[in-house]
Amino acid sequence: MLAVVFGIFAMSGDGDDDKKNRATPSESTDASPSATPDDGPTTPTGFPSDPASASPSESTIPFYKLEVGDCYDLPADGSGNNEAASCDDAHDAEVVTVHQLRSGFTSSSEIKDEAAKICKSDLESKAARQPAGTAEGTYVQFPNLKGYDLGIKNVSCSLMGNRSGTKKLHAPLS
Repeated sequence: MLAVVFGIFAMSGDGDDDKKNRATPSESTDASPSATPDDGPTTPTGFPSDPASASPSESTIPFYKLEVGDCYDLPADGSGNNEAASCDDAHDAEVVTVHQLRSGFTSSSEIKDEAAKICKSDLESKAARQPAGTAEGTYVQFPNLKGYDLGIKNVSCSLMGNRSGTKKLHAPLS
């Protein structure tokens, strides 16, 4: 069985341009067992070797299948299978943009850096158009090197109520 590995990069901020956003990358897990405990996202298992043929259940959406305007809750286990949510009800995040990674990356850190770079301006622009106190965090999902090598090139750029999950969005973003 082949496991797809992904990474998540999140920033929190209060919207004040004079303050720097604090980046908190979570660790990507490896498809091989590790003796070290990992508090980061777990590796989703059971993915087909052809990601295009994956058909998620109606309640879960792998990060690489998210589309602009999709609303979702983050899974408790930290996997890349987000839980579908109505944008009209309380939810953790909404997808602002989806980008495709270019070819040629050779490390997970290169992928993470590129994902953060290509999402940054879109997320800042969209966050600036929201009512004060609405969207105070960002959430960027991307493949790690193993998923990228399998052909998963999507980067999902989302806004959240806040990064800690203590604040939800309650309507579609404007």
